[in-house]
Parts: sequence; structure tokens; C-alpha cells
Amino acid sequence: MEQIKPQHTLSFNNENIDYWVTSDLHFGHKNVIKYDNRPFTEIKEHDRAIIENWNNVVKPTDIIFILGDFALTSQYYTRSILERLNGVKYFLKGNHDKTQNIKLFKEFGTLLQPIHKVNILNQLFVLSHYPIESWEGMNAQQSIHFHGHTHRADILRKIKNRYSVVCNLNNYTPVLMTKHKPL
Repeated sequence: MEQIKPQHTLSFNNENIDYWVTSDLHFGHKNVIKYDNRPFTEIKEHDRAIIENWNNVVKPTDIIFILGDFALTSQYYTRSILERLNGVKYFLKGNHDKTQNIKLFKEFGTLLQPIHKVNILNQLFVLSHYPIESWEGMNAQQSIHFHGHTHRADILRKIKNRYSVVCNLNNYTPVLMTKHKPL
């Protein structure tokens, strides 16, 4: 019988680069400052701070996964942001990502499936925009689930090895994936 290979899995084994993840940046979304009580007075300040934090940690050769809700603004403004961000980009679509941005994701990086498995240095990560209750390898403490979507830490049930990478919960800075080890 032919062995079936898992679908939607990427593998990376380069120890000379870093692997990052982030979500729910909401570039250009004026109301997110109020909704999340983000510590900025206007959206341009918000966007500049996130770009600066991103580029302070992500090198041009690093890999970064963006788990949705990248921008809620014009295609022109979204393009101007993508042009300034370091890293080799992999995108998952969020509930606020519109068709115009999906086209840009494909131009500036790689668009992945809604739930995507990534093997980095022999560690399995399960990525999605939405938090999931159960994922491959969770019971054997072999995998880690990173997600976005939920902008408040207190509304989610605590599940071992599940982490929100929404930017406002992580000091508006991408999260280094390899610092997380299964518990």
C-alpha cells in the first residue's frame, strides 16, 4: 500500500536563520486602536511602531509566518507596508483579509492553507488564524499550535502548547517560534 504523505506541511532545517510568527497586525485599521485599547494616538503611529519592531528582530533572510488580519486599508497602502518589512513571508488568510490583500500576499510571499503544519528544525508547529481545540501531535506533547484572531488573552481556555501570537498580546513584535518547546 502506498504511504500517504501529510498535506500542507513545510519543512525548514536552516539553523542559521530565525523563524518568526505574528498575527492580527491590522495595518491601516483606525478602529483597532480603540477596540484593542492599543497604546497609540493614531493609525500611522501604530503602523510605524509595528514596522519598526518587526524590522528590529526579523532579518531579511529570516522566515516569518503572518497568521491573518494583516491590513484593513487600501491596496496601495498595504503594498507600501509589505515593501518595508524584512523577511521571507508566509501568509494565512484571516477573517479581515480581503481579495485585494490576498493578491498582494501571493506577490510578496506565499499564501498557505487555512491550517498549515510547519516542521522547523524537527519541531512540528500547527498554524492557523483561529485558535483550535485539538491539533496533530498535541496529546503526545510533540507539537505547538500558534494562532491569531483572539485579541484578548483572558477569553480563551488555557490549553497546553497553544499560543496566541496576536501582535497586541506580544508587545507588537513577532514571536520567535523556536523559543517555544512542547511542555
